[in-house]
Amino acid sequence: MTDRLRSPLLGSLGLLGLVAVHARAQVSTVRQLDCRKPLTLDVATQSVVGIPLDVADSAIEESLPPRSLERHVDVYDGDTVTTYTIALCGHVLTLGWNGVSTTDPAFVTTEGLHVGQPITRFDEAWGTGQLLWSEAGYVMYYFFKKVSINTGAEGCVILPGAGAQPTVRRDCPVASLWVSTGERASRAR
Repeated sequence: MTDRLRSPLLGSLGLLGLVAVHARAQVSTVRQLDCRKPLTLDVATQSVVGIPLDVADSAIEESLPPRSLERHVDVYDGDTVTTYTIALCGHVLTLGWNGVSTTDPAFVTTEGLHVGQPITRFDEAWGTGQLLWSEAGYVMYYFFKKVSINTGAEGCVILPGAGAQPTVRRDCPVASLWVSTGERASRAR
């Protein structure tokens, strides 16, 4: 596992940043995982391939081989936040303080949804999602237990004339998935 300190003042450059870039190239996959099976993102259980998204950092670090993790320590407005880049079967996702995100179509929801499918498929499974224009073009789907899924719709937002609300082209492919689960157990250090 590699630590990297990123801050608004230093960015991710410098010696620690160079070490992290080198380590990222060496991230391997989890050996215990059956890579022939889909990499399931389960909203109901708030887990990815059975790994709970709301556990403490120590539980994440104990459940995965060290070479499959890259640990990042971010400092924002005085708060310290730990995030992880996780490699599973050669596919990558990011576990943050409030959920998981990916741009990799290998991660599939229990409904069979993944990056690259049109927004209409997500609408069919979960109802019509709400456009979050202030969030750079996400379509959000709300669930129980403070869970939401945000699908990246960059380049698919239609900006109307003055006074009208932006809309999203529902036939656009989803560029990313972010499952927001509320704060993890160990957000601040």
